[in-house]
Parts: sequence; structure tokens; C-alpha cells
Amino acid sequence: MGTSVRMLIEEDCILLLERALLRQTLCAFGEDGLGQYGKSDTPHYYSVVDLRVNIEADDDHQPTVICGTVSICLRGYDADVVGYIQTDKNFDISLNAALIAGGLSAKSLIWASVSEQAHGCVTFYIDVAELLGW
Repeated sequence: MGTSVRMLIEEDCILLLERALLRQTLCAFGEDGLGQYGKSDTPHYYSVVDLRVNIEADDDHQPTVICGTVSICLRGYDADVVGYIQTDKNFDISLNAALIAGGLSAKSLIWASVSEQAHGCVTFYIDVAELLGW
């Protein structure tokens, strides 16, 4: 039997996200971007060192529902120190700029909840159709 559609889609997502984000430097102040809950008054710069992509489908060969997540691992990022950066608009701007410069839609990644965040990484849901331009 051949390679599953899910695996091919996952490989495409990995390729596109690595090309756009791997070894990029993203900027953030920390939780709430120095707003009400901010923990830092100086910006931090984080290098993207790894991407962990997981794509799930309801059927490996003829999927009708495809969803995925990506954890973007950042050198030097620790939520215990700077807070969860998904509330930092500066990080959002920096990430979106990297996606757009890589030829991807800034709408292709949606923040996952705080409970789904990994240590040293930020986790997003992938809008697979948006990412792959379907």
C-alpha cells in the first residue's frame, strides 16, 4: 500500500513551516506584551530551533477532516520566567512577519490554549487549508 494522504499533507506542512520559520528570530516582551500582566520591560529575542508538526485526519487515504498542531520551539523561551507569550502582540507581529516573508498566510496558525503549550515551545493549531492554499 502507498503513502497515506495524511502523511503527505504532514510532510507538506513541515516543509512549508520549516522554510518560513526555522532559524528565524522572533521578538517578544512576554505575557501580555508588558501590558496588565507583563513580566518584563525589555524585549527578548528567541531563535526558532525546532518545529514539531502533527497532522491528524479522519481517514488516512481519503480524509474529509484534517487538523493539526505545531509546536514552535524557541531557544531561551521559558513561560515560567516571561509568562505565556500568546498574549504578547509583539510576538504575534514578529511571527506573522516571518510567515508572510516565507510566503505563508498569517491566518494559517491559530493559538492553542495555555493548557496545550509545551515547555520551551509555543503551540498553534494549523489551518491546513489556509497553510496549503486550498
